[in-house]
Amino acid sequence: RHYDRTGPDDPRRLTAVYYLNEHWDAKAHGGDLVLYTNPNKSPVHISPERDTLVLFWSDEVEHEVTAVSSNADAPRLAISVWCLGP
Repeated sequence: RHYDRTGPDDPRRLTAVYYLNEHWDAKAHGGDLVLYTNPNKSPVHISPERDTLVLFWSDEVEHEVTAVSSNADAPRLAISVWCLGP
C-alpha cells in the first residue's frame, strides 16, 4: 500500500489510471486496484476492465494493486498519468 505523492517536494497532485484490458475477469485473474479512502470504511475494489478511468488525489488516497494470477491469459494493461502542481 502506498500514496503516489511521497512528500512536500513531490509535484504529483492527481493520479489518473486508465485500463485497456478487454474481457478481464477480476475474480479469476486478480489485478484489482484497491483504494483506501477512509479508515472507517471498507476499501474500494476496482476491476481493471477496458475503458475504466480512475481519478484520485495523489496525497490523500492510499492504494495498492492485487496480484495478477499466473493463469491470466493476457497482461494487465494500464496507463497512469499524474497531474503536477506546485
